[in-house]
Amino acid sequence: MANTLILSGLGIGLYLLSNDAKPILLPQQTAWVIAAESIKNVRFALLGIGPGQFVNAFTAFKPLSFNATEIWNLRFGVSSNWYFQLLTEVGFLGLILYLFLAARIFRNGLSALREPKISPLNLALYVSLVIMLLVQFFIPINFSLLLVLTILLALVETHEKSTSFDFTSLGNMAGLLAVIPLVVFGVLFYFGGKIALANSYFLDSIKAANQNDGIKTYNLQIKAIQTDPSIANYRVAYSQTNFALANSLATKKDLTDNDKSTISQLIQQSLREAKAAVALDPGNSYSWENLSSLYYSLINFAQGADQWAISAYQQTINTDPLNPRLRVELGGLYYSQKNYNQAANLFLQATNLKSDLANAHYNLANALRELGALEDAKKEYETTQTLVQADSNDYQKVTSELEEVKKRLPAPTPTPTGVQTETLSTPQAPAEGIEPPLELPNEGPPITPSPTPAAPEVSPTL
Repeated sequence: MANTLILSGLGIGLYLLSNDAKPILLPQQTAWVIAAESIKNVRFALLGIGPGQFVNAFTAFKPLSFNATEIWNLRFGVSSNWYFQLLTEVGFLGLILYLFLAARIFRNGLSALREPKISPLNLALYVSLVIMLLVQFFIPINFSLLLVLTILLALVETHEKSTSFDFTSLGNMAGLLAVIPLVVFGVLFYFGGKIALANSYFLDSIKAANQNDGIKTYNLQIKAIQTDPSIANYRVAYSQTNFALANSLATKKDLTDNDKSTISQLIQQSLREAKAAVALDPGNSYSWENLSSLYYSLINFAQGADQWAISAYQQTINTDPLNPRLRVELGGLYYSQKNYNQAANLFLQATNLKSDLANAHYNLANALRELGALEDAKKEYETTQTLVQADSNDYQKVTSELEEVKKRLPAPTPTPTGVQTETLSTPQAPAEGIEPPLELPNEGPPITPSPTPAAPEVSPTL
């Protein structure tokens, strides 16, 4: 029965991976680079970056080549397979312990197969475990599959070792041995129950948000945070809900003083929860990006919000250094402030991180145009043309702006009549000598050869 369920699940998984609705998985090569880079750090080599922290490792250690893929703008919370995820999150120690468990399962399974009369149930359990261990090399696993693995291991141990204890022979220790499991189970049930309940509240809040029920979403997210205040994602979602409610209320005509007070309170709560999310998980770029976008939205409403936004965006980039989109967003903020030098530098960095990002080239062209570097702006507009669809509105827009820049370019200087223009030529070898060669007089000042000057370093300037 267990084999049938696992094989059925595996078949469904393979089908999903082969059709249009397949889940998007992190490429194996990228996952290996992330794992290898994480263990190069002495702090993470033994114990890893931390359980549930793979997304932080992904943004910090992903390779530049990832930007050339179609999924460059996604953040992954799990690795491409379970073994790479263990190496990243719990380091060498956790991976070795798990591999030791896998080796023991294989060894015991082979021993069971050599038995003359192997139990069908025992055979089915070991085959199920082996299938699960092999599948984990190719796909990530979730909590449900880990639970199935734990149950299978428990069934194997129960079936192989049916041991009974005589508590009466233990005297006073019998009560203690009975109490300890109850205490451990009670602690696990209490904390596990809180986590499960908070997650249930949060999932219900997402359903309410999909139904455009803002008040229910708001209240359910409060319950989720009160039940488990340690989850940064709950805080981020609650922050966004507060800001969305404030925006919705701000569109109301003839705002009363009470409405204005409510809007102010919602915005303050939004910022408070965004900051709390950052404090809970400082390495999470998603939390920093949420805080950055809030400050950005408040630039025209709160004094100093632009500087807070710039600071938050810089920290976001520190946590996700190879993400070109973040540089485009921060460059856009500088552009809106007419700080075209800073904007152009950030847009240029974005194009270096992802050479086929049309929006980065387009914004760089705009910044260069404002700086008066019209020839460079023309080149960037032309590059943008090659990166957008020829019959799209974007293509028409960039073509129009390109033509405007061309009109502003100075006309080429004509060559004066009667003046000979330069011609290209290659160095000619000296004429053939005569025999015997002439002897030059040894007169005149001594000549000391000077060293060949080093080529000057050239840095790109805008």
